[in-house]
Amino acid sequence: MYSKIILCTLLAHIVGDSYLQTSKATEEKNKSYKVLFLHSVIYCIPFLALYLFSNKDSMLFKLLFYLCLSHLIIDFLKISICRTKLWTKYQDRSENGEIAIYLLDQLLHIAFILGFSIYFVNTGLALQPVKLFESIAIKAGISIENTMKWTLLILLIYKPTNITFSKLFKLYKPVGGDISSKTNAEKNEIKAGAMIGFLERALLIIFFSIGQYSSIALVMTAKSIARYEKLSKDEKFAEYYLIGTLSSMIMAIFAYYLVFRML
Repeated sequence: MYSKIILCTLLAHIVGDSYLQTSKATEEKNKSYKVLFLHSVIYCIPFLALYLFSNKDSMLFKLLFYLCLSHLIIDFLKISICRTKLWTKYQDRSENGEIAIYLLDQLLHIAFILGFSIYFVNTGLALQPVKLFESIAIKAGISIENTMKWTLLILLIYKPTNITFSKLFKLYKPVGGDISSKTNAEKNEIKAGAMIGFLERALLIIFFSIGQYSSIALVMTAKSIARYEKLSKDEKFAEYYLIGTLSSMIMAIFAYYLVFRML
């Protein structure tokens, strides 16, 4: 039962926090309480859908309400801290300030999701999908839980991973400058790189799932061939490429193990 509740709440969190908001909204919510409140309302939509397509238990409503409320409180505290003079001075002295606050923010969200989910399951919460979905799954011969796991895994390795990598590896990027100051060609190259990274991780988890571990080398080889000219001429780009590739592999392995072995 733990896995089902945690799967559902993590899915709702990822959809609400990553897929139902634009990149512009992500930046603006860190500066404006009004945008933050709007984000929090939008964030609640997948949690509301989860409630409507389940057994509508009162304990489930409390769990989802507390998760949405905790998300608002954490984001509110994040903005409040970032507006303090002490934090501004810290950011001026350190390039890692943005990374630190981002990682702390994400860890707190996950910690509250796990904590509240485990607590409510221990107090008797039992999540049951709408009978219609159960009957469709039985007739189709599919597992709702496995479908949810694959959905969570695909969503996890796409936008949340790309956002995390863009923040973590900003310091190592050969070409500096804010994305808003880049040309359309440069922006398209960044988008293409993000999509390539996602497809790379998607292929890796597929190979993991069918036990074709040796095929992973083919993915790495194909990617290296495509970038060979730039890798051979630009040492800084080669280092950045290696950091990104290895991190992408680690993330794919970790995400697959997390979803299919721990949940």
